[in-house]
Amino acid sequence: MSDAAIPTVPDAVGPLVGWRAWRIQGDGSPEFGPPRLYSIAFPCEWPVRRALDARCLQTHTPHLPEVPVKRCRCGIYAVRSPKHVFGALYHSEYQVLGEVFLWGRTVVGRKGWRAQRAYPKRLCVLEGSVPDSAIEGLRVYGVSVEVMGRDELAAQPATEPEPPSVWQRVMRALFT
Repeated sequence: MSDAAIPTVPDAVGPLVGWRAWRIQGDGSPEFGPPRLYSIAFPCEWPVRRALDARCLQTHTPHLPEVPVKRCRCGIYAVRSPKHVFGALYHSEYQVLGEVFLWGRTVVGRKGWRAQRAYPKRLCVLEGSVPDSAIEGLRVYGVSVEVMGRDELAAQPATEPEPPSVWQRVMRALFT
């Protein structure tokens, strides 16, 4: 059997789980339409009941269909904890934080991942940020939808422990 015929084994059996933020477009009213999740960085609607597939928007990197790749910034972003979301998005308008499943091709970063495919696992709407009709309308994604204050959201547990810092690794190497 040639090497080309040997199937590759995935590094993980299940999806990764990370945290990210969205904005909501639509409020459930006839005037503005049903509420949908949108990326806060790009004009990208998250599809209902199917995975979002990443695509590269860089014109100078012809690496499609391999998305994401290390040498680019493409992919669907998620971080290990809601604290990282708050830290990265102090200037952005977002109404929803949540856990998201990530799978397919992934690139590991210092605080999280970039992935090829994603779908929400749990949505946490910031208290007072949207009307009740929008909150109810988000249930169309088929996941838990909760309303939380910023402090309660920040206290949610990380989906994966932080990797040890350089200092912690040095100390561990010296004294263990």
